[in-house]
Amino acid sequence: MALQIYKEIEHFSAKNVVLTIGTFDGVHLGHKFILEQLVKKADSINGTPAVFTFPLHPRKVLYPDELPPLTLSTLTEKKKLLEKYGVEHLILYPFSRVFSKLTAYEFIETILFGQLKIKHLEIGYDHKFGCDRVSDINILRQYAKAFSISVGQTAKFDSKMGTISSSQIRRMIAKGDILKANEYLGYNYSLRGEVVKGRKIGRTIGFPTANIRISDSEKIKPASGVYSADVVFKGTAYKAMLNIGTNPTVENSPKESIEVHIFDFNETIYGQELAIFPRQFIRKEIKFENL
Repeated sequence: MALQIYKEIEHFSAKNVVLTIGTFDGVHLGHKFILEQLVKKADSINGTPAVFTFPLHPRKVLYPDELPPLTLSTLTEKKKLLEKYGVEHLILYPFSRVFSKLTAYEFIETILFGQLKIKHLEIGYDHKFGCDRVSDINILRQYAKAFSISVGQTAKFDSKMGTISSSQIRRMIAKGDILKANEYLGYNYSLRGEVVKGRKIGRTIGFPTANIRISDSEKIKPASGVYSADVVFKGTAYKAMLNIGTNPTVENSPKESIEVHIFDFNETIYGQELAIFPRQFIRKEIKFENL
């Protein structure tokens, strides 16, 4: 079933809703484990698996003066991953200061029961609920029982890699450890952007590059340096080298650029979108003696 998306819960309607809640940034292997339990529970009661999340990260609302948190996935990417893992309904709830002040009981009463009419709530092993940060499963079950809602708690994901979290993966990418980040995500991390005109220096030495303007400025970028990469253009994948940095040999500027040299490729693609999949960190940027 195609993923149904709701920006207003007044329009939400589904049978025997089995719901989980979270930001699901990156939809990594730990998230996948929770979603598998969600779908399994929904199947057992002939129900509908649904996710309750927010279009904006809550910190952007609560701390507007801070720099916005960088993300692992765009909303579009998140939707595709949730659908891939069997979620049928996605509720994009507008996080607000008023919402942030709801207690766990008030949230269950007014939203989960009063508006969404859910049958079962599935939470992660470390989930904290409401402004009172309730994490005790027995208290949550007691609250929910008053509204005939059952509550399940997914066990900690038993991974050979240890604990998996979005913040962990963000740190890996920020350090350039793409191999490990991809292992934790369960898929290959990517950046997408439009090809824009650069200084055309690469083509003068036989290595033309496509300069990329990233589509989502809030998505985390790998550390500066040179990477092996794959590039997908109009559905076709190509091998490539990726450079992220300030090009110290040709320009002394703090402004960061992202450019790729695509192997066996000779098309003019200004204004087109590329998907870039960094594969492995090769080296840091170097200032060479000459061009």
